[in-house]
Amino acid sequence: MSFKKYPIKIIIFIIAFFSSFVIVGNIAADSFDNDLAQAEKYFNYGKYKKAIFYYRKALDMRPKSSELHVILGVAYQYAGQYDEALKTFKEALELDPESGFACANLGYLYGLLGDQEAEKKISFKSKESV
Repeated sequence: MSFKKYPIKIIIFIIAFFSSFVIVGNIAADSFDNDLAQAEKYFNYGKYKKAIFYYRKALDMRPKSSELHVILGVAYQYAGQYDEALKTFKEALELDPESGFACANLGYLYGLLGDQEAEKKISFKSKESV
């Protein structure tokens, strides 16, 4: 009698074990989507520091996303944190050297900071990647 229950317990354990990975994966995806939605909401309301907080949380979950680095860089730029914006745009280019999105934003920031030489170099690179 206990022999019949034992295999069922193993099957239930295996199903529960593997289901937990699916649930955790869905929670992580939901958390990422929620953080990104919060970041976009705060960004659109001009609350850039709060937007940065949520973009950073999202980036922690997708650290290899060049696009997310660029979006975070734009938030830093709007918050007046130009050094952080430069660093973040450069990280985006390290992840994706062909990113016209990263080049264009980095070039714009160099122009904003008055570095015309760097702006020209980046603008040229941006045109090449399009």
